[in-house]
Amino acid sequence: SLEGRELPIIYVPEGDCEIATLVMVPELSTLIAGDLGFNGTHLYVAEHDAQLRKQFLEGVYSMADMGAETIIPGHMAEGASTQAADVIAWTADYLKKFDEIVADNPSEEEYMKRVADAWGDIPLEFCVPLNAAAALRGEFF
Repeated sequence: SLEGRELPIIYVPEGDCEIATLVMVPELSTLIAGDLGFNGTHLYVAEHDAQLRKQFLEGVYSMADMGAETIIPGHMAEGASTQAADVIAWTADYLKKFDEIVADNPSEEEYMKRVADAWGDIPLEFCVPLNAAAALRGEFF
């Protein structure tokens, strides 16, 4: 609790790293998502194989069951929405699109083109080559 208010702490097995910690603020119908929620940025999946990305996605969908109207993502572009549905959709769609991009094990050059075509110039671009190393070469960080 904080100043007499209960703030449930929720642990999810996988976010952008092992174990994502979320904090619910019931009075505000707000979930502080930490590294489980993103909006308008690249995701960091350089520690994830396909199975861990699936667990990450399951964790993202679990946020919908937590009853928050607002989700404060751990990473978001300036001006991005904090509406729960928008944060969940961005994060889930990114993970699904990422799996599509790497499904046929493209060259790194083709991977970079596909990423640029999918998302353009968005924040956290440092993740792009790290994610490629993990997904395409099995070099996890």
